[in-house]
Amino acid sequence: MRAISRQSSSFAGVYRDRDTGRLVINLTDPSQRDAALQAVSDTLGADRSGEDGVEVRLVKYSMAQLQAWKDAVSQLILGEAGVVAVGVDVVGNRILVGVRDDQAKALVQARLTELNLSEDALVLALMQVNDAVGLRLL
Repeated sequence: MRAISRQSSSFAGVYRDRDTGRLVINLTDPSQRDAALQAVSDTLGADRSGEDGVEVRLVKYSMAQLQAWKDAVSQLILGEAGVVAVGVDVVGNRILVGVRDDQAKALVQARLTELNLSEDALVLALMQVNDAVGLRLL
């Protein structure tokens, strides 16, 4: 992902849509579509990322911004009691923080006000450690 971000500053993630099977490339600037397609093709290989069936989705936050926020959130709250996971939710174009219970959720919400993140840039989800297994946290 970082290699693609270096080639397209607008890049905000790539994933396969579960319903359609199409490759989805998130961009903050649709004029960078061709550069992003090339970067994804270079990284994933042309056979896995061919233009046929590729959907470009306009999103608010770039991968570089999400990564920076994830790093800041991780530094602030990882190690706090009840924090299960911190990562980038590429589909939702936001930071995901998994917490074990409502008490941890309240603590994390209070701590995260220090970062002044936009409400739409972050989601707190109740989850157990087992729920976090298999998450690919960027």
